[in-house]
Amino acid sequence: MVGIFQVFSVSVLFWTIVSFLRFVFDTLHAFNRTWQDHGYIALLAMAGVGVGIAVVLFLLLLSEFELDTHLYARDMLSEIAFPALLEWLICVGVGSYIATRLHLYRPYLVASAVGFGSIAACITLIALTLGKSAFTSEVIFWLGGGSIVTLIMTFMSGYIADTVSAFEKKRIRRNSTVDERIRIRPHEVAIVIAAHNEELTIGSTIQSILAITTPEHIYVGSDGSNDKTVDVVSSLGCHADDIRPNRGKARAITYVLEKNKILSRYKAMFLLDADIAVNDTFYHYALPHFDDPHIVSVSGCLEAVWPRHCIPRWEFLVTAYRVRLWRVLQFLVRYGQTWVYTNVSPIIPGAASIYRTSVLKQIDIDAPGLVIEDFNMTFEVHHKRLGLIVFEPRARVYNQEPYSVHDFFKQVRRWYLGYFQTIRKHGLWPSSFCVSTYFLTLELLLSSFLFLLIPFLALELLLSNRDMALLDFVMWKFPISLLTLFIAAFVTDYIVTIGVALVEKKPLLLLYGLAFFLLRFIESAAFLMMLPRAFLWASDGKWVSPERKVYPFKRVL
Repeated sequence: MVGIFQVFSVSVLFWTIVSFLRFVFDTLHAFNRTWQDHGYIALLAMAGVGVGIAVVLFLLLLSEFELDTHLYARDMLSEIAFPALLEWLICVGVGSYIATRLHLYRPYLVASAVGFGSIAACITLIALTLGKSAFTSEVIFWLGGGSIVTLIMTFMSGYIADTVSAFEKKRIRRNSTVDERIRIRPHEVAIVIAAHNEELTIGSTIQSILAITTPEHIYVGSDGSNDKTVDVVSSLGCHADDIRPNRGKARAITYVLEKNKILSRYKAMFLLDADIAVNDTFYHYALPHFDDPHIVSVSGCLEAVWPRHCIPRWEFLVTAYRVRLWRVLQFLVRYGQTWVYTNVSPIIPGAASIYRTSVLKQIDIDAPGLVIEDFNMTFEVHHKRLGLIVFEPRARVYNQEPYSVHDFFKQVRRWYLGYFQTIRKHGLWPSSFCVSTYFLTLELLLSSFLFLLIPFLALELLLSNRDMALLDFVMWKFPISLLTLFIAAFVTDYIVTIGVALVEKKPLLLLYGLAFFLLRFIESAAFLMMLPRAFLWASDGKWVSPERKVYPFKRVL
């Protein structure tokens, strides 16, 4: 997405928190069966987590509402006692709920431990803050009453958490006995690839797929190719449909599905791009999700092919940019958006995703007037309430990124045009998906516009020889200077690059990151340009693949 939502996005912060919560819950639930073996040690550990969450949240809220400044004023204690108590109860409730949800076996004992631990922490905080004033009758009165309602709040939170856990246990038990008619095995998945002049990469793509399936389950639709794409596919024993003339990716997919009767012969379809290499454990991690009948699609984790090189090269600038983008977007945003409790992901990537064929029968894949299909297919899943979408980080695929800025611009322009065309087609309907997606869209439009203003604001400051810009946005709440522009446009963004470089163990990203501003500027411009075009012109869906190169995937990954 546009410069990782321009880094300043509220949506990024929100989904980062949700992704972190999902990671914590998924990780600790994976070890839930071991809690019984560790007895009271695990119970006390979870209670400690609950108390810690309550105290940290309380201190943050005190600071946010500026109540902390009044604690030292003796005459202000009676005025702030009640609002501070309400904040404390909310924080204790949250801490108790999370601790109880993480320790499923003794919920009320955990809630009690959180309650008494929170009371002890509260008394300690008050004693440290007020000193001798903490032992006055007024403070003792509030502490006594607060302790009672704290215990009540922790028990209520424990009850709610226990009720939610009970429903979850029933769902897990229901899904643990999988109906064999629902379970999907590798030979019941058809791999469908739409290709246009992909002779350089289609062979490597198929070779990687052969590690998880056999040639008879691979179907390639060559959409008006003028090279040897069909010959390469046929030489590897796979099904090759030579589609003439070029009709667009979505129609090519529909053609392959109908000609080979895939929807009636297979339980699932693995939609794949022609420049993708698939990890040999993809099915191992992706297919078990379909044991849950509510899951309709599983998408893999996309990684950019990183050719080995020691000196930065212009042709790998976009690759470096996408290494950062995929890491942040998938693990901090999509991971939270595809949680079972949220399910608001705006995209099931057409590059590497598996769909149930029973669901595909209800999706309009080749809707007219759209330049790409994956946004529309995702919106169809949400609009028709067909089921849940899963993002599986362990199911990895590797793709080539554009090797020139020109190809990069054409690619993102096509993506954003397809996104706005899909919004135009589906409109609004009451759902959390629409709230999340349309808020994100408005945020992207605003941040893109402001980002494009940065060079002009900097130029104004340089030419006018003033410290502050004439155009001073009230909403920013601080004067616009060269320093603030530099921090907003470069420093914050580069901090993200440093983090990804450390995680990916790719120090060259630190050098490439110096030029990411250019690509962010191009993305912002493309995003804004495609909005009016999506509502004024329809598309025929025809496509041209970017330049490809031959890389032995096992050597570069």
